[in-house]
Amino acid sequence: MFEIEKKFFVKRADIPFDLYMYDSTRILQTYLAITDISEVRIRKIFKEPHNNEIVILTYKRKVSENKRVEKEIQIDKQIAGELTEGLPYISKKRYELPHLYKEIELDIFDVPKNLVFAEIEFESEEEMEDFDFPEWFGEETSISNKDIFRRLQEGHHNMDITDPLSL
Repeated sequence: MFEIEKKFFVKRADIPFDLYMYDSTRILQTYLAITDISEVRIRKIFKEPHNNEIVILTYKRKVSENKRVEKEIQIDKQIAGELTEGLPYISKKRYELPHLYKEIELDIFDVPKNLVFAEIEFESEEEMEDFDFPEWFGEETSISNKDIFRRLQEGHHNMDITDPLSL
């Protein structure tokens, strides 16, 4: 399966609505392998309000700037714990917000602080190019969660991203 998406920085103050009106998901994610074009990660996903935990192993490989091959499988929590022991996690809360006929995934990070991404997935690159993005989206970015994870691995555990371009 292909993942075609665009990602943008967002300033919390620019979000034009109250997020408490929307369901959210807590995501803890770490990486088992990272290269410039591929990644293998594990995500622990806690769906609110009941915090039912599922664990997903994901493989992604870059095809073009906005397109990736993506394969996901659910795995056992104990196996995930063994594979990720001692690895740092990215922690974020995800809101799924409707916009036109699509869904915005708005990620607000706990680590690093002050980082907010909005991304939208598309069926095709043509659909992506013709899409009317919300005005409250900031600058488009190619920074990925794996870039943030690399910084955490380097010991930058207290990152405060007031200038996301500094990543």
